Amino acid sequence: MKFSLSILLLIALACIAGTVLPQGREVAQYLHKYPSAASRMELLDKLGMTNIFSSWWFITLLGILGTNLTVCVARRLGMQKSATGQMRTRFLGTLLIHVSMLIILAGGAIRGFWAEKGFIEFREGESVDSFSTSSGPQKLPFEIQLVEFQIERHPRKDGGPDTDKDIYIEKLAIEWPEMNFNSEFPVEIDKEQTVATHSAQTHSNQSFKVNVARRINDFAIDLETREIKDNSDEMRNPAILVKVTGEGIDTEKWLFALYPDLDMKAHKTNEARRIPFKMRYNILVQQAEKAGIKAFKSTLKIIDGGTVAREKTIEVNAPLSYGGYSIYQTGYNEDDPKWTSLQVVHDPSVPVIYTGFILMIIGLLITTYRGMTA
Repeated sequence: MKFSLSILLLIALACIAGTVLPQGREVAQYLHKYPSAASRMELLDKLGMTNIFSSWWFITLLGILGTNLTVCVARRLGMQKSATGQMRTRFLGTLLIHVSMLIILAGGAIRGFWAEKGFIEFREGESVDSFSTSSGPQKLPFEIQLVEFQIERHPRKDGGPDTDKDIYIEKLAIEWPEMNFNSEFPVEIDKEQTVATHSAQTHSNQSFKVNVARRINDFAIDLETREIKDNSDEMRNPAILVKVTGEGIDTEKWLFALYPDLDMKAHKTNEARRIPFKMRYNILVQQAEKAGIKAFKSTLKIIDGGTVAREKTIEVNAPLSYGGYSIYQTGYNEDDPKWTSLQVVHDPSVPVIYTGFILMIIGLLITTYRGMTA
Protein backbone atom coordinates (compact mmCIF):
# COMPACT_ATOMS: atom_id res chain seq x y z
CA MET A 1 0.00 0.00 0.00
CA LYS A 2 2.80 2.43 0.90
CA PHE A 3 4.58 1.66 -2.36
CA SER A 4 1.34 2.21 -4.32
CA LEU A 5 0.76 5.55 -2.61
CA SER A 6 4.32 6.63 -3.47
CA ILE A 7 3.80 5.78 -7.14
CA LEU A 8 0.41 7.51 -7.16
CA LEU A 9 1.99 10.62 -5.64
CA LEU A 10 4.64 10.70 -8.40
CA ILE A 11 1.97 10.24 -11.08
CA ALA A 12 -0.13 13.02 -9.54
CA LEU A 13 2.87 15.39 -9.54
CA ALA A 14 3.56 14.50 -13.18
CA CYS A 15 -0.08 15.22 -14.09
CA ILE A 16 0.11 18.61 -12.36
CA ALA A 17 3.30 19.42 -14.28
CA GLY A 18 1.66 18.30 -17.54
CA THR A 19 -1.25 20.61 -16.85
CA VAL A 20 0.86 23.65 -15.96
CA LEU A 21 3.64 23.29 -18.58
CA PRO A 22 2.95 23.58 -22.36
CA GLN A 23 2.68 20.14 -23.96
CA GLY A 24 3.08 19.02 -27.58
CA ARG A 25 1.77 21.59 -30.04
CA GLU A 26 1.23 24.08 -27.24
CA VAL A 27 5.01 24.60 -27.07
CA ALA A 28 5.13 26.32 -30.48
CA GLN A 29 2.20 28.56 -29.55
CA TYR A 30 3.84 29.41 -26.23
CA LEU A 31 7.16 30.31 -27.91
CA HIS A 32 5.35 32.45 -30.47
CA LYS A 33 3.80 34.40 -27.61
CA TYR A 34 6.92 34.41 -25.38
CA PRO A 35 10.06 34.20 -27.58
CA SER A 36 12.33 34.89 -24.59
CA ALA A 37 11.37 31.49 -23.10
CA ALA A 38 13.13 29.53 -25.88
CA SER A 39 16.13 28.42 -23.78
CA ARG A 40 13.90 27.41 -20.88
CA MET A 41 11.60 25.38 -23.11
CA GLU A 42 14.62 23.70 -24.73
CA LEU A 43 15.80 22.55 -21.30
CA LEU A 44 12.33 21.26 -20.41
CA ASP A 45 12.21 19.40 -23.73
CA LYS A 46 15.51 17.65 -22.97
CA LEU A 47 14.12 16.63 -19.57
CA GLY A 48 11.02 15.18 -21.23
CA MET A 49 8.73 17.74 -19.61
CA THR A 50 7.07 18.97 -22.81
CA ASN A 51 5.57 15.57 -23.69
CA ILE A 52 5.00 14.17 -20.23
CA PHE A 53 2.05 11.91 -20.95
CA SER A 54 3.88 10.12 -23.77
CA SER A 55 7.35 10.12 -22.16
CA TRP A 56 9.09 6.84 -21.26
CA TRP A 57 9.35 7.66 -17.56
CA PHE A 58 5.63 8.46 -17.21
CA ILE A 59 4.70 5.24 -19.00
CA THR A 60 7.15 3.40 -16.73
CA LEU A 61 5.41 4.82 -13.65
CA LEU A 62 2.06 3.61 -15.01
CA GLY A 63 3.58 0.20 -15.69
CA ILE A 64 4.95 -0.07 -12.14
CA LEU A 65 1.56 0.94 -10.73
CA GLY A 66 -0.16 -1.64 -12.92
CA THR A 67 2.25 -4.38 -11.78
CA ASN A 68 1.73 -3.44 -8.15
CA LEU A 69 -2.05 -3.49 -8.59
CA THR A 70 -1.84 -6.91 -10.24
CA VAL A 71 0.02 -8.28 -7.19
CA CYS A 72 -2.59 -6.68 -4.90
CA VAL A 73 -5.42 -8.26 -6.93
CA ALA A 74 -3.77 -11.68 -6.69
CA ARG A 75 -3.45 -11.30 -2.93
CA ARG A 76 -7.02 -10.08 -2.56
CA LEU A 77 -8.28 -13.08 -4.51
CA GLY A 78 -6.55 -15.38 -2.03
CA MET A 79 -7.96 -13.46 0.94
CA GLN A 80 -11.41 -13.44 -0.67
CA LYS A 81 -11.45 -17.23 -0.86
CA SER A 82 -10.49 -17.73 2.79
CA ALA A 83 -12.67 -14.95 4.26
CA THR A 84 -16.20 -15.47 5.52
CA GLY A 85 -19.28 -13.36 6.29
CA GLN A 86 -18.98 -9.58 6.28
CA MET A 87 -15.20 -9.75 5.83
CA ARG A 88 -15.69 -11.64 2.56
CA THR A 89 -18.00 -8.89 1.29
CA ARG A 90 -15.55 -6.18 2.39
CA PHE A 91 -12.69 -7.93 0.57
CA LEU A 92 -14.94 -8.05 -2.50
CA GLY A 93 -15.24 -4.23 -2.39
CA THR A 94 -11.48 -3.64 -2.20
CA LEU A 95 -10.93 -6.28 -4.90
CA LEU A 96 -13.29 -4.42 -7.24
CA ILE A 97 -11.46 -1.14 -6.54
CA HIS A 98 -8.10 -2.69 -7.45
CA VAL A 99 -9.52 -4.39 -10.55
CA SER A 100 -11.17 -1.11 -11.64
CA MET A 101 -7.84 0.71 -11.43
CA LEU A 102 -6.23 -1.97 -13.58
CA ILE A 103 -9.01 -1.64 -16.14
CA ILE A 104 -8.63 2.17 -16.19
CA LEU A 105 -4.87 1.78 -16.73
CA ALA A 106 -5.57 -0.68 -19.53
CA GLY A 107 -7.93 1.86 -21.07
CA GLY A 108 -5.20 4.48 -20.89
CA ALA A 109 -2.82 2.14 -22.71
CA ILE A 110 -5.43 1.46 -25.39
CA ARG A 111 -5.93 5.21 -25.83
CA GLY A 112 -2.18 5.80 -26.11
CA PHE A 113 -1.65 3.14 -28.79
CA TRP A 114 -4.87 3.10 -30.81
CA ALA A 115 -6.76 6.37 -30.25
CA GLU A 116 -6.84 8.89 -33.13
CA LYS A 117 -7.62 12.59 -33.01
CA GLY A 118 -7.55 15.09 -35.84
CA PHE A 119 -9.37 17.82 -37.72
CA ILE A 120 -11.41 18.37 -40.86
CA GLU A 121 -11.69 21.72 -42.64
CA PHE A 122 -14.17 22.08 -45.49
CA ARG A 123 -16.91 24.26 -46.92
CA GLU A 124 -20.63 23.79 -47.42
CA GLY A 125 -21.39 21.12 -50.03
CA GLU A 126 -17.99 19.41 -49.82
CA SER A 127 -17.31 15.80 -48.77
CA VAL A 128 -14.20 14.26 -47.18
CA ASP A 129 -13.06 10.70 -46.44
CA SER A 130 -10.03 11.47 -44.28
CA PHE A 131 -8.92 13.80 -41.47
CA SER A 132 -5.61 15.50 -40.60
CA THR A 133 -3.57 14.44 -37.56
CA SER A 134 -0.15 15.38 -36.22
CA SER A 135 1.27 12.27 -37.91
CA GLY A 136 -0.43 12.90 -41.27
CA PRO A 137 -3.80 12.25 -42.92
CA GLN A 138 -5.86 9.32 -41.64
CA LYS A 139 -8.42 7.50 -43.77
CA LEU A 140 -12.05 7.27 -42.61
CA PRO A 141 -14.14 4.14 -43.25
CA PHE A 142 -16.92 6.43 -44.54
CA GLU A 143 -17.46 9.89 -46.06
CA ILE A 144 -18.58 13.03 -44.24
CA GLN A 145 -20.55 15.60 -46.23
CA LEU A 146 -21.19 19.13 -44.98
CA VAL A 147 -24.78 19.76 -46.07
CA GLU A 148 -25.19 23.15 -44.37
CA PHE A 149 -23.28 25.36 -41.96
CA GLN A 150 -25.09 27.99 -39.91
CA ILE A 151 -23.92 30.80 -37.63
CA GLU A 152 -26.47 32.17 -35.17
CA ARG A 153 -25.95 35.59 -33.61
CA HIS A 154 -27.25 37.32 -30.51
CA PRO A 155 -29.73 40.14 -31.14
CA ARG A 156 -28.00 43.49 -31.56
CA LYS A 157 -28.15 45.73 -28.51
CA ASP A 158 -29.45 48.66 -30.55
CA GLY A 159 -32.22 46.50 -32.01
CA GLY A 160 -30.99 47.04 -35.57
CA PRO A 161 -30.82 44.31 -38.22
CA ASP A 162 -27.70 42.21 -38.62
CA THR A 163 -25.85 42.43 -41.91
CA ASP A 164 -23.01 40.35 -43.29
CA LYS A 165 -21.96 42.85 -45.96
CA ASP A 166 -20.15 46.16 -45.71
CA ILE A 167 -22.09 49.26 -46.72
CA TYR A 168 -20.59 51.44 -49.47
CA ILE A 169 -21.50 55.14 -49.46
CA GLU A 170 -20.66 56.52 -52.92
CA LYS A 171 -20.27 60.20 -53.67
CA LEU A 172 -19.42 62.29 -56.72
CA ALA A 173 -17.24 65.15 -55.46
CA ILE A 174 -16.86 68.36 -57.52
CA GLU A 175 -14.12 70.86 -56.76
CA TRP A 176 -13.90 74.28 -58.48
CA PRO A 177 -11.41 76.36 -56.46
CA GLU A 178 -11.56 79.40 -58.77
CA MET A 179 -15.29 79.72 -58.15
CA ASN A 180 -15.07 78.67 -54.50
CA PHE A 181 -17.32 75.72 -55.31
CA ASN A 182 -16.97 72.44 -53.41
CA SER A 183 -19.81 69.95 -53.20
CA GLU A 184 -20.68 66.23 -53.13
CA PHE A 185 -23.61 64.41 -54.71
CA PRO A 186 -24.82 60.84 -54.14
CA VAL A 187 -23.99 58.47 -56.98
CA GLU A 188 -27.38 57.82 -58.61
CA ILE A 189 -27.75 56.60 -62.17
CA ASP A 190 -29.31 59.14 -64.59
CA LYS A 191 -30.08 61.66 -61.87
CA GLU A 192 -29.00 65.05 -63.15
CA GLN A 193 -27.20 67.46 -60.83
CA THR A 194 -26.60 71.16 -61.49
CA VAL A 195 -23.24 72.84 -60.99
CA ALA A 196 -23.90 76.61 -61.13
CA THR A 197 -21.57 79.45 -60.13
CA HIS A 198 -21.45 83.25 -60.29
CA SER A 199 -18.26 85.26 -60.80
CA ALA A 200 -18.27 88.61 -58.98
CA GLN A 201 -15.33 89.83 -61.07
CA THR A 202 -16.82 89.17 -64.51
CA HIS A 203 -20.47 89.37 -63.42
CA SER A 204 -21.09 86.15 -65.35
CA ASN A 205 -22.93 82.94 -64.54
CA GLN A 206 -21.85 79.46 -65.51
CA SER A 207 -24.05 76.39 -65.30
CA PHE A 208 -23.34 72.73 -66.07
CA LYS A 209 -25.40 69.56 -65.90
CA VAL A 210 -23.72 66.49 -64.40
CA ASN A 211 -25.15 63.03 -64.19
CA VAL A 212 -23.83 59.47 -63.68
CA ALA A 213 -24.62 57.44 -66.79
CA ARG A 214 -23.15 54.10 -65.67
CA ARG A 215 -21.64 52.42 -62.63
CA ILE A 216 -19.33 49.38 -62.55
CA ASN A 217 -18.13 47.33 -59.58
CA ASP A 218 -15.06 45.78 -61.22
CA PHE A 219 -13.99 47.82 -64.26
CA ALA A 220 -12.28 45.99 -67.13
CA ILE A 221 -11.76 46.43 -70.87
CA ASP A 222 -11.99 43.63 -73.42
CA LEU A 223 -8.69 43.94 -75.32
CA GLU A 224 -10.21 42.65 -78.57
CA THR A 225 -13.50 44.52 -78.75
CA ARG A 226 -12.50 47.46 -76.50
CA GLU A 227 -15.83 46.95 -74.75
CA ILE A 228 -16.19 48.10 -71.14
CA LYS A 229 -17.34 45.24 -68.90
CA ASP A 230 -17.97 44.41 -65.25
CA ASN A 231 -15.78 41.49 -64.14
CA SER A 232 -17.55 40.67 -60.86
CA ASP A 233 -20.08 41.81 -58.28
CA GLU A 234 -17.32 42.66 -55.80
CA MET A 235 -16.00 46.21 -55.42
CA ARG A 236 -12.53 45.45 -56.78
CA ASN A 237 -12.18 48.34 -59.23
CA PRO A 238 -15.28 50.54 -58.91
CA ALA A 239 -15.82 53.16 -61.61
CA ILE A 240 -18.56 55.53 -62.80
CA LEU A 241 -19.20 57.12 -66.20
CA VAL A 242 -19.99 60.80 -65.70
CA LYS A 243 -21.62 62.95 -68.36
CA VAL A 244 -21.05 66.73 -68.30
CA THR A 245 -22.98 69.18 -70.52
CA GLY A 246 -23.31 72.96 -70.69
CA GLU A 247 -21.32 76.06 -71.64
CA GLY A 248 -20.21 74.47 -74.91
CA ILE A 249 -19.19 71.18 -73.29
CA ASP A 250 -20.69 67.77 -74.04
CA THR A 251 -18.40 65.02 -72.78
CA GLU A 252 -18.23 61.78 -70.85
CA LYS A 253 -15.37 60.49 -68.73
CA TRP A 254 -14.65 57.57 -66.41
CA LEU A 255 -13.82 58.19 -62.76
CA PHE A 256 -12.12 55.52 -60.65
CA ALA A 257 -12.40 55.32 -56.86
CA LEU A 258 -9.05 53.53 -56.48
CA TYR A 259 -7.24 55.68 -59.09
CA PRO A 260 -8.48 59.26 -58.62
CA ASP A 261 -5.76 60.78 -60.86
CA LEU A 262 -6.59 58.58 -63.86
CA ASP A 263 -8.25 60.70 -66.59
CA MET A 264 -10.07 58.38 -68.99
CA LYS A 265 -12.42 59.90 -71.53
CA ALA A 266 -15.28 57.98 -73.14
CA HIS A 267 -16.02 57.89 -76.87
CA LYS A 268 -18.50 60.77 -76.76
CA THR A 269 -16.22 63.76 -76.20
CA ASN A 270 -16.19 67.40 -77.27
CA GLU A 271 -12.74 68.86 -76.60
CA ALA A 272 -13.60 72.39 -77.73
CA ARG A 273 -13.44 73.36 -74.09
CA ARG A 274 -12.11 71.51 -71.07
CA ILE A 275 -14.23 70.95 -67.98
CA PRO A 276 -13.31 73.81 -65.62
CA PHE A 277 -13.75 71.80 -62.42
CA LYS A 278 -12.34 68.58 -61.01
CA MET A 279 -14.45 65.50 -60.30
CA ARG A 280 -13.69 62.64 -57.94
CA TYR A 281 -15.42 59.36 -57.24
CA ASN A 282 -15.27 58.82 -53.48
CA ILE A 283 -16.36 55.70 -51.56
CA LEU A 284 -16.81 55.54 -47.81
CA VAL A 285 -16.96 51.99 -46.44
CA GLN A 286 -19.07 51.31 -43.37
CA GLN A 287 -18.08 48.02 -41.78
CA ALA A 288 -20.91 45.58 -41.34
CA GLU A 289 -22.30 45.67 -37.82
CA LYS A 290 -22.35 42.09 -36.59
CA ALA A 291 -23.73 40.91 -33.28
CA GLY A 292 -21.84 38.38 -31.18
CA ILE A 293 -21.85 34.72 -32.16
CA LYS A 294 -24.51 32.80 -30.24
CA ALA A 295 -24.02 29.35 -31.76
CA PHE A 296 -22.68 27.65 -34.86
CA LYS A 297 -23.77 24.28 -36.17
CA SER A 298 -23.19 21.89 -39.06
CA THR A 299 -25.65 19.57 -40.74
CA LEU A 300 -23.67 16.46 -41.68
CA LYS A 301 -24.35 13.35 -43.69
CA ILE A 302 -22.47 10.10 -43.12
CA ILE A 303 -22.17 8.28 -46.45
CA ASP A 304 -21.21 4.63 -45.98
CA GLY A 305 -21.06 2.30 -48.96
CA GLY A 306 -22.59 4.90 -51.26
CA THR A 307 -25.72 5.39 -49.14
CA VAL A 308 -26.62 7.93 -46.46
CA ALA A 309 -26.17 6.04 -43.18
CA ARG A 310 -26.83 8.96 -40.83
CA GLU A 311 -27.69 12.66 -40.89
CA LYS A 312 -27.47 15.00 -37.92
CA THR A 313 -26.99 18.66 -37.08
CA ILE A 314 -24.12 18.99 -34.62
CA GLU A 315 -22.98 21.90 -32.49
CA VAL A 316 -20.59 22.48 -29.60
CA ASN A 317 -21.04 19.72 -26.98
CA ALA A 318 -23.50 17.86 -29.24
CA PRO A 319 -21.35 15.59 -31.46
CA LEU A 320 -22.26 12.95 -34.01
CA SER A 321 -21.12 9.39 -33.29
CA TYR A 322 -20.86 6.70 -35.95
CA GLY A 323 -18.73 3.60 -36.45
CA GLY A 324 -16.63 4.25 -33.36
CA TYR A 325 -15.86 7.84 -34.40
CA SER A 326 -17.13 11.00 -32.70
CA ILE A 327 -17.34 14.22 -34.73
CA TYR A 328 -17.33 17.50 -32.81
CA GLN A 329 -18.10 21.05 -33.98
CA THR A 330 -15.03 23.23 -33.34
CA GLY A 331 -14.60 26.31 -35.50
CA TYR A 332 -15.90 28.92 -37.95
CA ASN A 333 -14.66 31.87 -40.00
CA GLU A 334 -16.69 35.10 -39.91
CA ASP A 335 -15.17 36.15 -43.25
CA ASP A 336 -16.24 32.88 -44.88
CA PRO A 337 -19.64 31.87 -43.43
CA LYS A 338 -19.70 28.59 -45.39
CA TRP A 339 -16.43 27.27 -43.89
CA THR A 340 -16.12 25.21 -40.72
CA SER A 341 -13.73 22.91 -38.88
CA LEU A 342 -14.60 19.68 -37.11
CA GLN A 343 -12.67 17.50 -34.68
CA VAL A 344 -12.68 13.76 -35.31
CA VAL A 345 -11.99 11.43 -32.39
CA HIS A 346 -11.64 7.66 -32.60
CA ASP A 347 -11.05 6.34 -29.07
CA PRO A 348 -11.67 2.61 -28.44
CA SER A 349 -10.63 3.08 -24.81
CA VAL A 350 -13.83 4.91 -23.78
CA PRO A 351 -15.99 1.83 -22.97
CA VAL A 352 -13.03 0.24 -21.14
CA ILE A 353 -12.44 3.32 -18.97
CA TYR A 354 -16.16 3.72 -18.25
CA THR A 355 -16.28 0.08 -17.16
CA GLY A 356 -13.38 0.74 -14.78
CA PHE A 357 -15.13 3.74 -13.23
CA ILE A 358 -18.38 1.80 -12.76
CA LEU A 359 -16.54 -1.03 -10.99
CA MET A 360 -14.70 1.49 -8.82
CA ILE A 361 -17.97 3.11 -7.72
CA ILE A 362 -19.47 -0.30 -6.89
CA GLY A 363 -16.35 -1.26 -4.93
CA LEU A 364 -16.35 2.00 -2.98
CA LEU A 365 -20.05 1.61 -2.14
CA ILE A 366 -19.50 -1.94 -0.88
CA THR A 367 -16.44 -0.98 1.18
CA THR A 368 -18.12 2.08 2.68
CA TYR A 369 -21.31 0.18 3.51
CA ARG A 370 -19.49 -2.69 5.18
CA GLY A 371 -17.27 -0.24 7.07
CA MET A 372 -20.32 1.56 8.46
CA THR A 373 -22.11 -1.67 9.49
CA ALA A 374 -19.05 -3.38 11.01
